[in-house]
Amino acid sequence: MTAIVLIGLRAVGKTTVGRALAAATGREFVDADELLAEQVGEPAGDFLARVGEAEFRRVEEAILLPLLAAPGDRVVATGGGAVTIPAVRAALQPGAAEAPLFVVWLRAEREVALARLAADGARRPALTELDPAAEFDRLAAEREPYYALAARFVIDSSAAAPATVAAAIVQACHRRGGAG
Repeated sequence: MTAIVLIGLRAVGKTTVGRALAAATGREFVDADELLAEQVGEPAGDFLARVGEAEFRRVEEAILLPLLAAPGDRVVATGGGAVTIPAVRAALQPGAAEAPLFVVWLRAEREVALARLAADGARRPALTELDPAAEFDRLAAEREPYYALAARFVIDSSAAAPATVAAAIVQACHRRGGAG
C-alpha cells in the first residue's frame, strides 16, 4: 500500500483528517508533532521556543526521514514547517522512498485556520507572534511553494467534515495510482 503524507500549514486539519483517513483505510496514523513531543518530553511549541528553529528542525528531520523512507501502510501528518527542511523536501519527491508516497497538501481558508488556532489555544510552533494573521501570511508565503512542489493532490479542508476530506483523499489516491 502507498503511504499517505499530509502536508500544510498549522490548523488546516492534518491531525484530524489524518486520523479519519487512517480509520477509513486501516492504516496506522503517525503524527510527527506528537512523536517529537514524546521524544523531547514537552509540547512541540515549547520545545521550539526553548531550543530555536534550527534545533527544532534537526529533531523534526530525524523523526520524519525514517517515516518517509520506509515502506508502510500509514498516514503521516507532518509538522507545518517540515517542508522547509531540504532533506524532507527531497524525501517527499516521487520515487525518493522505497515505497510510494501519496503526498496531500491540506489547505484551509486563512480565516478558518486562524479561527481554529484561536479556538485551540495551544502554543503553536512558528505562530507565536503578537499578530497571528501576519505570521500566518508570512508562513504561507514561505511554505506554499514547497507544498505545491511536493503535493500530488491538493484539497481544501475549510468547510468539509474530516471524514469527507478523508474520503476525497482516498478517491484521489485510487485515481492517481496509489492504493487507498
